[in-house]
Amino acid sequence: GILTRPSRYTGPVRRAGLFNLGITLAAVLLALVLVPLVIGRITASIRKLTQGAEAIAAGDLDQQIAVNTRDETRTLAEAFNHMARSLKTTLGDLRSLAAELEDRVRRRTADLEEANGALSDANKELFSVNRQLEQTLEEKDKAQVRANNLQRINDGRCKHPDLNEAHERVFDIPVENIECRK
Repeated sequence: GILTRPSRYTGPVRRAGLFNLGITLAAVLLALVLVPLVIGRITASIRKLTQGAEAIAAGDLDQQIAVNTRDETRTLAEAFNHMARSLKTTLGDLRSLAAELEDRVRRRTADLEEANGALSDANKELFSVNRQLEQTLEEKDKAQVRANNLQRINDGRCKHPDLNEAHERVFDIPVENIECRK
């Protein structure tokens, strides 16, 4: 008989079981409604973060990622925003430095071109002076030969068959045409 007749205790157990089943079904239904909302919110934040990171990677350093959650996604978005600002500052500094270096190179190139022009002019002047010195030395050597010839003739040590012609020609007499005593 005990199994055939429901006892007075089975009613409350059955009600408790149905209550637990109802709570479980309500929790499952609530989870089925809330989980997509939570997941949608998380994926929306991650999607915003991804789009902002891609824009920063493409060079848009003014890009600010706005995530309105209170979790790690927001912390990560703030880190990306800080990184973008730092990159923008660094890039600006690099551009300024590059412009300054270009200006320095431009000025130094102009200085070198000016110095090169001055050196070229000085080189031309030196070449001209050198040519004049060579000509002067050639004239000096010729005059020395003439003076030596004249000295030999005046000393009486040498004679030349054409001495009686013109006096100017004496200075142009080649040494080999003069006969000298020893």
